Amino acid sequence: MPQHHGRRSSTQLTLQAAFSQTAFQVLPTATGPIDVVDLFCGVGGFSEGARLAGHRVVLAVDSNKSALDAHKLNHPSAVHELVILPAENLQQLLPSAGTKWHLHGSPPCTKLSRAGGTNRSAADRAEGLFLVNWFLDLVAEVGCTTWSMEQVAQEDVLEELAARQKAAPSLYAYHVVNMAHFGVPQERKRVIAGSPVLVSRMQGRADPLRAPRVMDVI
Repeated sequence: MPQHHGRRSSTQLTLQAAFSQTAFQVLPTATGPIDVVDLFCGVGGFSEGARLAGHRVVLAVDSNKSALDAHKLNHPSAVHELVILPAENLQQLLPSAGTKWHLHGSPPCTKLSRAGGTNRSAADRAEGLFLVNWFLDLVAEVGCTTWSMEQVAQEDVLEELAARQKAAPSLYAYHVVNMAHFGVPQERKRVIAGSPVLVSRMQGRADPLRAPRVMDVI
C-alpha cells in the first residue's frame, strides 16, 4: 500500500470528513484503559473501536501485508506481526502475566459464510471451523482478562459455542446480533462471542431504532 508523506490523499481526507460527521459515539468502558491484542486484525476495524473507547492496541496480527500496512497507519505504536495463524511464536508476543489485557479475534469467515447463496463443502467448513476452534482454545490458554470474537452466525460455529458455553459458562458466552442495531448501515447478522460480562453488556446496548441508512453515514 502506498504511503503518502507530507500530503494526505483525497481518499484519506474524504474518509476523515465522513467519520468526523457521524453522530455515532463509542461508549468508553468503566474499568479504564486496557491493552488490546487483535488477531486476524485486517485493516483494524476492531482496533479502531478499541482506541475510540480509550484502550491501547499493543499487538496486531494478520497474514495480509496490505491490510497490516493500513493498520500501521492508524495504530503506529502497536507491534505488527505479518504471520499466518496459528503461529508457534504467538504466545511470546502476548502481554506478560499480571497485565490487564483483552484478546480479540476475527478468524476468516470465507470458508463458513453462505454469502451470495454459496453452499460451502464439508472440507471448507472444517477448514474455517479449525481457526475458530484454535482461537477459542487460545482464550482458555493465555490468561487474558477479557476476550471477544466476531464470526458469521453459521450452524457449525453456533453449535461449537453452545457446547463450550455449557462446559465452561464462566469463560464462554455468545449472542447473535443484527449489526444495524449497533450503528452499522447494513442488516448483517453476526455472532459475537466473548467473556460473559462483555456479551451481557453488549446485549444491553442494542437499539433497533438506531439503525442508520447508508446515506446517513456518507
